[in-house]
Amino acid sequence: AGMIGANNLFSGSLTRQQIMTMAAQALPVEQVAPIMLGGLTSSVMHEDRLITRTMPVSSFRMVLMLPLNAAAPQQPTPESRVALADALYNLRLMPLLMEALRTGDLELFSLALRDRLFDEARRRQIPAYDDIVDFAQRWGSRAVTFAGDGCALLFFPDRDADKLKEALEAYCDDEALPVRLWTLGIDTQGVVVSVASSS
Repeated sequence: AGMIGANNLFSGSLTRQQIMTMAAQALPVEQVAPIMLGGLTSSVMHEDRLITRTMPVSSFRMVLMLPLNAAAPQQPTPESRVALADALYNLRLMPLLMEALRTGDLELFSLALRDRLFDEARRRQIPAYDDIVDFAQRWGSRAVTFAGDGCALLFFPDRDADKLKEALEAYCDDEALPVRLWTLGIDTQGVVVSVASSS
């Protein structure tokens, strides 16, 4: 936002690609292109060049849950080892996940979100994780995944996302589980600059 704002306030001479390349040198590269472009976007820095591709994505409505009592994430140690079979399994899911996002196929989406590398450890950080997911599934959530590097959860319902949010709020309140919830859509525009003038 700062880079976009500065560019527009002064000369506006930098292209969006140039701004993204500058941002990717200061921020995690996997975050820059989705923020700037929206949609299903992948990018990588190759030497000093940012290579980006945006793919079509179906319109999803999601429920984001932030558990406020999740355990602190455990930091990986130098001795940590990743099982090659699990890493390869995750890589084989990527084309299925992209197809599910493109078509809106929630059943395929649910299968493609089965992360063998990190999910098990992250589930243990969230009190009553299994109960929460089971409740959400009974209310129409067809898929669930972790959002980002923390313990926030994304639920993908096959019907009204607002009703799922309300049901989860009531359930977590009854179970004394402190959470915050939001309903979200997919941003397909990225950064949009608008000019306001005062009369």
